[in-house]
Amino acid sequence: SSGINAEYGDAIEIGSGIGRTGEVKQVKVLGVLALVDDGETDWKVICIDVKDDLADKLNDIDDIEKLMPGLLEASRDWFRIYKAPTSGNKMNQFGFNGDWQCREFAESMIRDTHKLWKRLMRNEIGEIRTENTKQHGSPGHLTVSQAQSIISEQVKFSLDGPGIPDWVHEGVFVRRTVSEDVCDAVDDDDDDI
Repeated sequence: SSGINAEYGDAIEIGSGIGRTGEVKQVKVLGVLALVDDGETDWKVICIDVKDDLADKLNDIDDIEKLMPGLLEASRDWFRIYKAPTSGNKMNQFGFNGDWQCREFAESMIRDTHKLWKRLMRNEIGEIRTENTKQHGSPGHLTVSQAQSIISEQVKFSLDGPGIPDWVHEGVFVRRTVSEDVCDAVDDDDDDI
């Protein structure tokens, strides 16, 4: 354990393409949602693949509602309830009254998180394994041959397996059928959900 939250946030890519496990994409940041998970902020950065057909039309959080109506509400609803079945029906809470924050705010949060990551990599905070080949001068710096030696000792990863079902590649919009007020009332009044 590092003594700090090891998960600062997640990127939620809303483009039409489905990414593969481990795939790296260049994305455009559009905004962020502050999910509060066990008393710590778990940022949900909403972004789009720069190669997506909508990337040129989406530049900030407000553009999402114009071009993809209901997506932000449905996403927030999902983050509110996704842990309920395993957390004793407790709904997640949000900072900023559950409002999505703009691109400028999201990019500022990302810069701050990157600064914290760099401090972590230099072992200035926490106790975490920081072996790397890029942060020259850091306590965990390895040569490429040292890193290759460690990797060669690991179990090989394989993409062979059952594959991804075709339905995963289908885009789906969820249209809200009840108001936010109803969701809040259910959350406040009904512990059996």
